[in-house]
Amino acid sequence: MNLQDMRASFKRRTGGLADGLSDGDVDKYLNHAYQHTIPDLVPGQLTDGVWSLTTIALTDTYAFPDYVHSVRPGLRIGDSFLDLHDRERDFWLRYDPTSVQTAEPDAVLNYGRSLQFRPTPNAEYTVSIPARLYPNAAGALLSLTANGLAWYTHANAVIWHGLVEFAEDYDLTAIEARAEAKAGRATSMMTSRGLARSRRRRPRMTF
Repeated sequence: MNLQDMRASFKRRTGGLADGLSDGDVDKYLNHAYQHTIPDLVPGQLTDGVWSLTTIALTDTYAFPDYVHSVRPGLRIGDSFLDLHDRERDFWLRYDPTSVQTAEPDAVLNYGRSLQFRPTPNAEYTVSIPARLYPNAAGALLSLTANGLAWYTHANAVIWHGLVEFAEDYDLTAIEARAEAKAGRATSMMTSRGLARSRRRRPRMTF
């Protein structure tokens, strides 16, 4: 569904109450749903990705960029995997917080939307970080383009979630209730697809 059709569908589903909105106004609702709401709700393959972080010598802490929702185990530098910790107290019992040692990191604390490496990097290292990501390109949040979204269920979910926010802004209770129900169904469909695993033939024993 292209963006123009998404805008038209958004307005049509309000029964004319959004006809006075400009394309830019409608796009704000659609983009917020696309960039934030749906990635917050839908786990799995649809939001899986890799955050590539380049360390700086003598700098141990790195904040998540805006397009990173959360990180998962499997961080690595080249072929070397890092131990990922998410319990601050346990991490600092194991690694001295006052240490001035620098080297290639082998452990990292994931806490407060930042990563803290031990040992502190002594050079530039490229760290590959499995992560749940918001839509992005070149490290910046991605907005909908004129092409819209090829997968109808995704486009439909964006429209309904955008309508929920629109209805909240204008105190349109009936539209909000309907939009929430429809958005929930579309999101459930996306989640089922995102968590689905490909079916592979398993090797069978032969005797």
